[in-house]
Amino acid sequence: MDAKEWAKMADMLAQIRNKLYILQSDNENINREVFLKAVITREYLALVLTNIDTFARWDDNGWIK
Repeated sequence: MDAKEWAKMADMLAQIRNKLYILQSDNENINREVFLKAVITREYLALVLTNIDTFARWDDNGWIK
């Protein structure tokens, strides 16, 4: 993949993470289960975004085929 493909994937995941933040904020005092699931999912997405950044760097160096 090239850098544009990595960036496109990361952008979509970041948009989802931002929407989950709104869901998290809206449910903090209303529905604890929704709040906690949004928090956990956002944390997972943060890890995925970090890994995508790493893969993009490796790909840029030609380490991924």
